Amino acid sequence: MAITNSLGAFQAPGKYDPNHRTPKMADFLQTSGSAVGTASVNIIAKEGSADAFYLCHLSVAQCAATSAAETLVYAATATVLGQFQTGTAGTITWNFGPVGLACGNTDTYSVYVKSSATITCYFVATGYRLI
Repeated sequence: MAITNSLGAFQAPGKYDPNHRTPKMADFLQTSGSAVGTASVNIIAKEGSADAFYLCHLSVAQCAATSAAETLVYAATATVLGQFQTGTAGTITWNFGPVGLACGNTDTYSVYVKSSATITCYFVATGYRLI
């Protein structure tokens, strides 16, 4: 999935450098979407460096899961954020505060949902990318 909306460039939270006269800037982003499948649902594409994207909010809803569906939500170099109960519908939401969670660059995607069986998945994510 791609970023669907850029909210604009603003000063990056928590990224102040006293040795520079200009503040570090970030492009604030939001995305949302849905997918049906048995593999990965990609939310945020892979970044070029480990600290290029900061995830501030992520909400993932699962519905119409098969009884064998084991669904995991990953971010930041394959760190498991959460897991849905096998074969059940539900929503999991994370808020990482104003500074956000730095997403890594060793996986194919920085933020993604992966299931072992067929699921219908909806998501909303916000964050910022340093510029």
